[in-house]
Amino acid sequence: MIDFDTLWDYSHPKETEQKFISLLTQAEESGSIGYLAELNIGSTLVEQYKVQLTPTIMIEGIVLDDPFDYNKIKEVIDQELEDNN
Repeated sequence: MIDFDTLWDYSHPKETEQKFISLLTQAEESGSIGYLAELNIGSTLVEQYKVQLTPTIMIEGIVLDDPFDYNKIKEVIDQELEDNN
């Protein structure tokens, strides 16, 4: 299994994206289906949810601007729980 945390340079996301594109090319050429699947899952999730930074907090489709704002996270969760009851 790939340890994405050791591959990802949080200070340089664009450069890291290029590294992942290179790894994807290598995985395709290697024919390793498992390796290719792992890389594709990460890329697909980033594209699908428009992840711009790490960490990104998403609650019921709502992307929070500040992933470290505990009060906002709690507020959104509480509101979602209230809406679903």
